[in-house]
Amino acid sequence: MSPSNTTMSIYTEPALLDGRSRRANAALQNPAVARCCQAWRRAYQEYAENDASEIGARGWACKAYRNAMPVLSGEKNIHDFMACVTHGLLIGAIQEERASKLLYAVQVALSMFGRDKKQKKPQETHPLPTPEGYISPVTSAESVKP
Repeated sequence: MSPSNTTMSIYTEPALLDGRSRRANAALQNPAVARCCQAWRRAYQEYAENDASEIGARGWACKAYRNAMPVLSGEKNIHDFMACVTHGLLIGAIQEERASKLLYAVQVALSMFGRDKKQKKPQETHPLPTPEGYISPVTSAESVKP
């Protein structure tokens, strides 16, 4: 194993580079996680091709991973975002301090999503009593008989 490969294996999860890890392959079944890992891999390889330092390539790749994460809107995106954060934490693409802030954002988004769901629930309507002869504004003029 060459020194550059040794350095790479210290700082990177093999799944990001060639998909050898069984656990990583299971995580990559989620398209959002796969997209984040692909962004990491592309950025890392592109940066490394320019004879850049390992630390610089890794930092650039980690930023690409985070930028590829889904937005926190809608239940599926929120769940995918959470999967990307947790997978990124496990493989070292996201630092623990940043992961805790991102997971807090997930918690806030989920609480807002739950609140929105409750507000959209149809409320019971009780018909109001109407005086005789009152014409409802939704009644068309054709149905009103003189």
